[in-house]
Amino acid sequence: MIGNNMIWKRWSVMMVSLGMIGGFVLIDSPSLQAEGKESKTVAARKKLMKTAVKAGMGDMKKGMKAGDSAKMLKGADMLVDAAAKIPDAFNNKDLSGKTRSMASIWDKKSEFDGIAKSLGTSAKAFAVAVKTGNKEQIGSALKAVGSNCGKCHKMFRKKKKKK
Repeated sequence: MIGNNMIWKRWSVMMVSLGMIGGFVLIDSPSLQAEGKESKTVAARKKLMKTAVKAGMGDMKKGMKAGDSAKMLKGADMLVDAAAKIPDAFNNKDLSGKTRSMASIWDKKSEFDGIAKSLGTSAKAFAVAVKTGNKEQIGSALKAVGSNCGKCHKMFRKKKKKK
């Protein structure tokens, strides 16, 4: 009876240990993290999209409205730089925390990367248009940039939840 008791204790300790290890692995898994806990990867993506992409586009629009070519060029430069970083920012599939990114990014990664490249190209074309001073060319170039943003958002970003 003593032998069986020792076997039972060892088995119990082993199972508890395996359960704890398995639990830690699951908790650390990006796809299973709680919605409130976002990974460093997702946080970095969100920062890129907000501080570079959104800000760059904002400067381009504000500059156009005010007729401020320096502001438009600053925004275009920000957007060109950010567009080049987008593909690498989405190399690892990570949907942890509060993110509107969709899994289709990684299912259609080459298409996603292509849109990011087109965004950079259209932002460069916008800068060229700004240097001409032609308002029609600037407006058309800005629409092309917005079209790339919209295409990516439509295909790869979840809609905002209504409050």
